[in-house]
Amino acid sequence: MRWRDYAGPVVFVVGLLVVAAGCSSSHGTAKASDTTSSTSASTATSSAATSTTANPMDTPNSIPYVVGEKIGLPNNWLVTVLDVHLHDAPAGLAPAGSGEQYVAIDLTMENQGPTTYTVDANSLFTLVDAAHHELFVIPEPGTPNGIDGRYPAGTTRTGRLIFKAPIGQNLGLVLYGPRIGSQVSDFTIVPSTVPNS
Repeated sequence: MRWRDYAGPVVFVVGLLVVAAGCSSSHGTAKASDTTSSTSASTATSSAATSTTANPMDTPNSIPYVVGEKIGLPNNWLVTVLDVHLHDAPAGLAPAGSGEQYVAIDLTMENQGPTTYTVDANSLFTLVDAAHHELFVIPEPGTPNGIDGRYPAGTTRTGRLIFKAPIGQNLGLVLYGPRIGSQVSDFTIVPSTVPNS
């Protein structure tokens, strides 16, 4: 079973993406190699969500981080979603199929803290679509993703994560930070910025 123990933050992210579509953000500009427009398949509304968990690391950021923004996370992590490639064609994978696309996300992670962590991108990152489906990292045959591995203090890695996602839906990326001693963090992927209202 692939449903993870962070279903609460995942549902929160999708609701947040719907709400964020009407909000303004002070976050920086985004860089995205594919400017294909998308329309949200979700017309649901979301009330303001508050966390009832005792661990503050389980409470995601209130406005999703955007592509190109260097994010300083608790316990000395820096994470940047560098670029998003829609309709990607990863080597060695069958075509995505009707109504689907491969989405490649380039990112950098840096551990600036004193503790060594081991990162497994498949358990750390999940893409979420507007229908609240969790989409998991797909390994590209014969090509390491560049993110997996040990992160002693001072380690920086840059890599690419591949997901299969529906075409024409808003997408959000969830980083389940408690697995690396940090905070749950949400990134808007499609659209790659939080629209101004």
